[in-house]
Amino acid sequence: MAQSDPFKFDIAPTSPNAYAFSKYVDLPESSYTGLVPISIPIGSINEKGANVDITLSYHASGIKVDEIASWVGLGWSLNAGGVITREERDMAERPGEDGDILPSRLDIGFPDLNPDTGRFDDLNVLFKAINKSHLYDIEPDIFYYNFGNRTGKFVFDEKGDVQFYKYEDIKIEFVKSNPSSAVSAINSKFIITDENGIIYEFDEIDIAYSVEFSEMIPTSWYLTKIVSPQGGEIMFKYSKRVAKHYYNQKTSLLIDEGKNIDHYGWPAPELHWGISNEIFLESISSSNSGSIKFSVGTSPRLDYRSNMPSFALDEISFFDLYDEPIKHVQFNTSYFVAPEFNSDFAAYGSPDIVAFEHLRYRLKLDAVTFLSGDKSYSQPPYKLDYYTDVNPTLYNLPYRLSVNQDHWGYFNDAGNSTLIPEITWTVYTGQWFEMFLRMEGYSTNNFVGGANREGDSIAVKACALHKISYPTGGYRVYNLESNDFDDSEEGYRIGGGLRIGSIVNYDNNDLITNKKHSSIKILIRR
Repeated sequence: MAQSDPFKFDIAPTSPNAYAFSKYVDLPESSYTGLVPISIPIGSINEKGANVDITLSYHASGIKVDEIASWVGLGWSLNAGGVITREERDMAERPGEDGDILPSRLDIGFPDLNPDTGRFDDLNVLFKAINKSHLYDIEPDIFYYNFGNRTGKFVFDEKGDVQFYKYEDIKIEFVKSNPSSAVSAINSKFIITDENGIIYEFDEIDIAYSVEFSEMIPTSWYLTKIVSPQGGEIMFKYSKRVAKHYYNQKTSLLIDEGKNIDHYGWPAPELHWGISNEIFLESISSSNSGSIKFSVGTSPRLDYRSNMPSFALDEISFFDLYDEPIKHVQFNTSYFVAPEFNSDFAAYGSPDIVAFEHLRYRLKLDAVTFLSGDKSYSQPPYKLDYYTDVNPTLYNLPYRLSVNQDHWGYFNDAGNSTLIPEITWTVYTGQWFEMFLRMEGYSTNNFVGGANREGDSIAVKACALHKISYPTGGYRVYNLESNDFDDSEEGYRIGGGLRIGSIVNYDNNDLITNKKHSSIKILIRR
């Protein structure tokens, strides 16, 4: 049996704030995905053609078990500028001094069969891909961008040039502040120029520590400056905090020839950790349009480790050119609290349960309140209710990192003890094995068992947004439903995540509209 080393995280994880942005690229809001924009407008700043609209947005695709809440709350993201986020795939990459991508991209084809020996030649190319000391990379990292009203993703090709997933009328440049830092690229930035000549500079880096290579890896680049052709300039200032998070790392099982799965038993899940410098917005300013300041609360977040505290966003304040307050926006938060740890947590092998107590908490946004500049007047708040508020027992999430997850990472309440899915795998003796692999008399193995990783239409709604009550007195109810599909072999199945089934609007408790979103079942043939 082979498993990954405990507490070793070889891929630099993305920070919670950056992850909240990337959702809008991977699962765009459209009628095709069954997701519609859910947002609360906060304010804006404008300077000679350079503009920033600040909104609070919720992504209704569902909450994953391992998801860490952003600084405004689980499922929510604060759109106030922009970010480019890297999804590391195999090895972290960046353009080198000559423009070629580093590590070198490895072109892997199917090894050639030698007709004289009946064996495969050049299998060493596969070992180069596995042995990371050779610094070969087998697939490109994906970079997500989210700024202004634009979202998208791109990769670097072998020559370090940007290739978009779909056409965008923008130019993206990767610039190293120190040209000699060809490998680390810690001192690097992105510059994006749009079709109107507006320049967006991403020069504040969110960095995570890679245990595999004992180096700091950039995971996100935050927007620091907007410059318009008319001479307008908007600046963004950030603060940094060191954070250490636990993650579920890959779990593997190696079966010897002729052995059944029962010979080994299923490997227990393992905790792994990652350290990063997380980025938090402090202010947005311009020379002629005033400023916006972002203040955090004084109480450390309960969903972070106590020895590396973080803080939730508490207030956004708008100031005029003379630094006089115009308005304030306050954020009221609490927590989703998971049930007490049960026996399956012991599988992680840690006797110190108290050290992991923060895994039971997830930051929850309860209300957003607008106040006047002198705070003498406030509007009724935007109140937010979740499925957990409707039925805390039925719609609550387990502790973060629980193995009760479907194939997509959403809660399925299946009572699992491992992340390795249930499998039925039969290998037959046959001519192919004897001819090409020289495995005469190869035996038949049946591997059965493992975790139930199928989706659950009830559990997937845990901690998801259900209702927004507006300052005007009306409210809106979001009835969410699972993504379903038909499998030609296994029949009706529940897919990962959520979509909006219907939206019901009320005004002073009277029904105004009931908008249903029809769904089309997808048939999967094999």
